[in-house]
Amino acid sequence: MKRSYKGLIVRVVALLAISAFYLFAYVGLKLKIDELNRTKARLTEENRIAENVRMTLTARYQNLIAKGRIETFARDSLGMHAPNDAVGAISIERTELRTLQKLLEDHE
Repeated sequence: MKRSYKGLIVRVVALLAISAFYLFAYVGLKLKIDELNRTKARLTEENRIAENVRMTLTARYQNLIAKGRIETFARDSLGMHAPNDAVGAISIERTELRTLQKLLEDHE
C-alpha cells in the first residue's frame, strides 16, 4: 500500500499559513507600536517646549505688570507723576461758615 501524503501536505500548508499570518500580524503590530512610541516621544518634546514657552510668557507678563516698571514708564515716558497722598484738612469755625454762606446768598 502506498501512503498518501495529501493529508500531511494539507496540514503542513495550513500550519505554514497560520504561522505566516501570526508572523505578519506580529510584524505589523511591532511597526505600529514603534510608530506610536515615536509619536509619543515627539509629542512629549512638543509639550515640554510649550510648557517652557508658557513659563517664559508668564515671567514676562509678571515683569510687565510690575508696579515699579509701570511707575517708571509713566514718569519717564509719559511725564506723569504720582498723586500727592498728603491731603490736608481745612477747619472753619461755624461763625465764619455762616458769614460765607450769607455772602454767597447776597451775591446771588
